[in-house]
Amino acid sequence: MKRLFIIIGILLAICCLGVVMLRSYIRNQDFGSRTRTYETLEKAIEEGVIRLGWLPGFLPRSAYNIREKRNSGENTVIACFSFDPSDDLHSMLSEAKEVPMTNTKGIRPSRIGKREVWFPDAIMDGEFGRLTPPGFRLYKIERRERVGTFEVMATWHLALNRKAGVCYLWFSETGL
Repeated sequence: MKRLFIIIGILLAICCLGVVMLRSYIRNQDFGSRTRTYETLEKAIEEGVIRLGWLPGFLPRSAYNIREKRNSGENTVIACFSFDPSDDLHSMLSEAKEVPMTNTKGIRPSRIGKREVWFPDAIMDGEFGRLTPPGFRLYKIERRERVGTFEVMATWHLALNRKAGVCYLWFSETGL
């Protein structure tokens, strides 16, 4: 009888360990996530990613080489684009608050950015001072947005280099 309890205990321990490992594996996967690329802002608009909320409507008109990756289960997005440095960025930055590079704790993007060559490790690690080329500024935009069929309170973070004409951005839902 004692042996039976020991065997049952061992089997339960193995099952619990298996469940913990499976949950960890699932949490670290990007099921269904893939990078989508759009040559121009017009192409992104045609594909509906702005209407559906996967990219914000405030991208500059000159945005090109747009890359976007989303995790619809977590309602998160990472993206980047290039733009003409002479373009007017007022529509993009009108609601933005600049975040001091010394106050960046807790604003890293979702883990869906891992393993993406086009999304800098410096951002994933929360070490914005390592971004190259020099000259990036960090912004935060909080606003109501439509994501798919839902309206959410969204937080967009932007790492923007006006001189180089490049922007990295990420989205996380903050509730409503």
